[in-house]
Amino acid sequence: MFQRPSICCCVSSKYDARTLITHFRSGTYNVSTAAALIAAGAVVLALRNLGWAAADSDIATVGVALLSGVGFALLLVGVTTWLADRVPAPLRATAQALFLGTAYAIGTITGSLVAGWIAGVLGLQAMFYAVTVVAAVGAAITWLAVGRPGTVRG
Repeated sequence: MFQRPSICCCVSSKYDARTLITHFRSGTYNVSTAAALIAAGAVVLALRNLGWAAADSDIATVGVALLSGVGFALLLVGVTTWLADRVPAPLRATAQALFLGTAYAIGTITGSLVAGWIAGVLGLQAMFYAVTVVAAVGAAITWLAVGRPGTVRG
């Protein structure tokens, strides 16, 4: 039978994405696991920003860009699972759309304005270091906000 894996399974080849999503939908994970995915996604995106600041070639930049997909996947699965544990079934799609739409809109607008200003004043490398710090702080705040243990959906 399927054993409840740790967050590390998400980056191993033992479990594919379909298996993880199936078990998230079936309720075999608890809220703290969803929160760990959210925080891990934020950490991966912070590492991506740090990688872009340090990248010194086109190939390195493309390699670092692969972290975008990993971070987005962790965030998406984590957030939708976390919301599903808190919202009644008839409202889940609406809650997910509102939460993700709002979060991405606020992040894109605010991030573009602030990062653009930093890049204009201090340069691109400084901007990537700055957004790395912001993403790391965001990961910590997220973990503190949603990382409390919860119950398994049933």
